[in-house]
Amino acid sequence: MVTIDDMGLCDVPDELLLDIIDHIGWDDPTLSRLSRCNKRLYQTITPILYESVELASHEADKFRSLRYFTNAVACNPSLAQQVKYVCLDGVEWSSRASQTKSDQFTTLDYNDLDDSKFLDIVEGLSIVEEDHKISWLKALAENNPDAIVAVLLVSVPSLERFETFLSSDAVFVSYLLTEVAGRGHNILDNLTQLKAEGEGVDGDTCLLNTMVTIPSLTHLFASNWGPEKWRDCKEIPALGKSSITHLELRCCLLDEYHLAKLLTPCVSLQTFILRRDWGSMFHHQGLLSSSITTALYPLRNTLLWIFLGHRPGWSIEDEEDEINPLDFSEFHSLSRLCVAAGYIIKDPSRKSLGDYRHCDPETAITNTNRPLEDRLPSSLEELRIMGPSTPAQVHYLMDSLCQLVRNRAVVPQLKRLCIEAPFNDKSHGFDTTALLEEALMAGIEVVKYHDTYEVREGRWTYSRQEYDWGFDGEFEWGVPVEDGKLYKIE
Repeated sequence: MVTIDDMGLCDVPDELLLDIIDHIGWDDPTLSRLSRCNKRLYQTITPILYESVELASHEADKFRSLRYFTNAVACNPSLAQQVKYVCLDGVEWSSRASQTKSDQFTTLDYNDLDDSKFLDIVEGLSIVEEDHKISWLKALAENNPDAIVAVLLVSVPSLERFETFLSSDAVFVSYLLTEVAGRGHNILDNLTQLKAEGEGVDGDTCLLNTMVTIPSLTHLFASNWGPEKWRDCKEIPALGKSSITHLELRCCLLDEYHLAKLLTPCVSLQTFILRRDWGSMFHHQGLLSSSITTALYPLRNTLLWIFLGHRPGWSIEDEEDEINPLDFSEFHSLSRLCVAAGYIIKDPSRKSLGDYRHCDPETAITNTNRPLEDRLPSSLEELRIMGPSTPAQVHYLMDSLCQLVRNRAVVPQLKRLCIEAPFNDKSHGFDTTALLEEALMAGIEVVKYHDTYEVREGRWTYSRQEYDWGFDGEFEWGVPVEDGKLYKIE
């Protein structure tokens, strides 16, 4: 009779074996060694090992080496089919930068790599123009990381999620993403989620306009793009329709024209997330708050979720003359709205027309004086308001929300109100009793979140980190955003 003590790792049931592998986690070297123990472990672990990978140009861990991994999938189509997610972590795109970095790692033995396979793959791509192919082959001969990543992308037909930093040196990868991906020939035809980080003010925002039209792409997460190249693409040609349903922009410097051009193909957009940045290089970037709703207006019947916020460490009122309350009443499908306070209610400390000198004064004053409930759609189910700038704005917010609840008939679907503010700071004495009582009678849940802050020039600046990617942090990437100090008040 075989007892538990007599059982080896290969004798346990499949579900228990998977639990053991899951306990090992993403320790790729350990999983790689374990997979070579026998046939059963190889068949069980290999799909897990290759399904989700994070790679670097040169890495002391051989498995995470970009060149080593690309060779593995290029030479073994069955392994390539397993790859669903690739994160390029710290890739140096230019050959010179990559070579400098590689001098730090002398432990890798690449003698087992067959670089001729890379050349065969490129030469066999009929979709690539001949001049571009010649440049690509030359770059491969120079061990250019950009050229190697491009080979990787054409070698993994099942790839669904791709995360990368893109610089002006990433010529071949940018070409694949903007000209080839999802357009047949079994190259990135299954790519549905793309997270692309640009070069800040040197980033080419115009690349985003072509990325949104990748036929298979449904989710685009973009950060740190533009505006240095605006002058090169002032007249953006009309593009085909996009399949994008989720568009998330962080610290992207877009003016009204380029935001509208980016959104125009996105006829099926359901979630729009914009997290702005402020500072000297972002000052008066030409994207007024009214420009945002103007650009979104053609999508008013498809948008379900809208998030308008700002980068932690800045009060959205640092550039308060660009921010004013907005009107969402004609967004007839909108069910969730999450906005920084300045986008939805006024700050009583702003009393003069001059305070809106960089806005459309007529619209700004009109929206400021209209009740909150008149600027919300009847379809709204959840309203979340973040980061008020002053105690006066919080008090005004409480009064506005009480009035909103009393006029529930205007927003009959409303089920939840969420407020982020420094509630635990007793010096401000925020009284939410009236709001809670009104909401209880109306059957609306009120959730309060305490947010940490600092005082800068008489205004609050919130120091917590953002959620991870997505509306509520529902998307995890290889380089996650740290959790912050926001917590719910019971």
